[in-house]
Amino acid sequence: MSSVFSDLDQSIAPLAPEFFYSNLRIQETLTTIRYGIEARRGLTIVTGAAGIGKSTLLCRAATDLAPNTICIFGSDPRVSFADILRLILRHLDGDPANGDEASMLRTCRLQLRERLDQCRLVALFLDNAHQFQDATLRSIIQNFLVGSAEDPEGTLLQLILAGRPEIRTKISR
Repeated sequence: MSSVFSDLDQSIAPLAPEFFYSNLRIQETLTTIRYGIEARRGLTIVTGAAGIGKSTLLCRAATDLAPNTICIFGSDPRVSFADILRLILRHLDGDPANGDEASMLRTCRLQLRERLDQCRLVALFLDNAHQFQDATLRSIIQNFLVGSAEDPEGTLLQLILAGRPEIRTKISR
């Protein structure tokens, strides 16, 4: 599994969607996110203090991506891995209503492979990732990144985690 990191520092003012002020550091972070997705690196982590503008930056990054990229957003840290699978399937026209976690995972992988065969990328943006349950993050990484990193075609799902700096420690566990 390969990953790309970008830190936002305190010198960046909070970003409001209607007033997006860019500077060199923001442009570097947007480029890092775009590169992580388009190069199919698998995992991109954006960290920064509370209120620095990570959420706005994720929205901006999604609008800057090529039209062949499907962007899925989640920010509720209370969700389970099964809830994440349902979210992905809803966006990929899958049927999240039927079955258990294992069948949803199989369907999700098939849907992701189908999108990849159509030259479409799928990016899952998880905001407030530092608050997500360890088990949920571990399941996402194990099921979508670790196994598919050895795939010669790369990862099926591009995962972008945004959160406070402690997300790095959480991921390294």
